[in-house]
Amino acid sequence: MTRAELLNLGGSALNLKGPKITGGAFGEGLTATGEVAVVNAHIDGALVLTAAKLRNRGRQALRLEGTVVSGSAFPDKLQAFGQVSTVGVRVGGALLLRGAKLSRRYGTALDMDGGMVAGDAILDGLVAAGTVSAVNTHFGGQLSLERAKLSDRHGHALDLYGPELARDTCLTNLTAAGAIRFANAHFLTDLSMSEASLTRPRGVALDIQSTRVDGNASFYNMTANGGADCSRAVIGGQLNFSCATLSRSDGHALDLEGIFVKGTAFLNEIQTTGEVRAPVAHFGQQLQFTGAVLHGTGKTSPELYGAEITGDTIFNAVEAVGEVRAVNVHIRRRT
Repeated sequence: MTRAELLNLGGSALNLKGPKITGGAFGEGLTATGEVAVVNAHIDGALVLTAAKLRNRGRQALRLEGTVVSGSAFPDKLQAFGQVSTVGVRVGGALLLRGAKLSRRYGTALDMDGGMVAGDAILDGLVAAGTVSAVNTHFGGQLSLERAKLSDRHGHALDLYGPELARDTCLTNLTAAGAIRFANAHFLTDLSMSEASLTRPRGVALDIQSTRVDGNASFYNMTANGGADCSRAVIGGQLNFSCATLSRSDGHALDLEGIFVKGTAFLNEIQTTGEVRAPVAHFGQQLQFTGAVLHGTGKTSPELYGAEITGDTIFNAVEAVGEVRAVNVHIRRRT
């Protein structure tokens, strides 16, 4: 169906349920008005939807639910006005969704819940108006959303609740209007959100509660209007919030309650408006605050009640507005 044009206003432009397709499925440059549905299919080969233009505004523009693709999926530069649903889809190779533009007026623009991508999932440059959701999804390769622009001001711009990510996850230079949620996720290697810009004036902008990162977690030079909640997270390597700017008018700018960091926690030159708290936190190596500017808005900042710090604690040239509270802190080396 390369370069085909399908039209069915208010109905299905294409509806295939349970087909077995050998040799791959090709819809490069496909134009469709109405839902394109390929449900519970088995595609032996690649799925190609490069530069397709699908429109079913307010409804599902593309539905691939329950489909198995033995090869790679290529929806690069896909344009969809309406939801793209790949719930339960299994991709045996890579997923390439680079430069795609997805829009749904209300709700989820891209729904990948419960799916599996065996190879890399590259969504660099994705523009999505509506939630991008991958709840309980397994990524066997790298997940990349570099330079993506996501927006859902009333909910989650990106929802990765509970997935397993086997290789590096890269969200550098990502821009999001709405929350980024990684709660209960498991990153088997590194997580990087350096240079990201997040905005959620009401509520938490970055939620990594109870998340496990076996490698390093980097939020270097991040801006988060809405703050970051890292409570009860487990970081196997380093935690880096250096040069980050975090603010929250109705809560904590940075919440590290109960966090376990095996390596060093870098908060050098961090700037916060709102409380920084780390009660009963564990830092396995150094805790660094050199050059930090902490505005606790009349409360404690930072609060380290009951924290355990195995290595050095460095507070050089720190500007703190609010009480520095370190009651019952256990520091095994010098401060």
